[in-house]
Amino acid sequence: MCSVMKRFAALVLALMTVAVLGAGQAAASRAAAAVPVKSGTERSVTLEDEILQALNQIRADNGLRPLKQSNALRTAAAGHSVALLGAGVFQHESPDGTTFDVRIRRDYSTRGFFSWSVGENLLATTGTLSAAEAVRLWMNSPPHRRNILSPGWRDAGIGAVYTASASGAFGARSAWVVTLDFGYRTGGSATVSDRGNEGSQKTKRLPAGSTRRS
Repeated sequence: MCSVMKRFAALVLALMTVAVLGAGQAAASRAAAAVPVKSGTERSVTLEDEILQALNQIRADNGLRPLKQSNALRTAAAGHSVALLGAGVFQHESPDGTTFDVRIRRDYSTRGFFSWSVGENLLATTGTLSAAEAVRLWMNSPPHRRNILSPGWRDAGIGAVYTASASGAFGARSAWVVTLDFGYRTGGSATVSDRGNEGSQKTKRLPAGSTRRS
């Protein structure tokens, strides 16, 4: 990735689906504020809420049901934004190479559900960022727009993180990274744990496409 890019609304991945084995145990969702941030890095829960509100307005305007805020997806999204800024990279994979579905599944569990799907939009930009601008950038990119307007999603979680100086791909400048994770699970109970032992799960990865805007 070119480090001199001023603004980039990046990468949307195709859905990933899994066949789930076994059942889960009851547990409470973790709060949005549970993700730690490093010194010099700030997370804006207010911006996250405003983006979700704007997304749901767009979905309503298109006759779609609203996305329900998921603490599990929110934790996954915020953790990814923090990790990208810390490592100076911009990608769906974690800095350690973990694929995006495996990363999300650590918080948005497959356990106790018969089907499970996730998707992700990423956005990085310098300077200031508003909810309207974030949504505008995604909606102007066809792959990101398709994710936002997909009727299949039920849950969403957003992680909006800022730092005054980000290294690597961000060129030692101020940067926002926003991760938007989508999810849909069926066949489970509302009391199923947001975290469980995923070792017995089988994952089928569908073809993935990506795009980057400068």
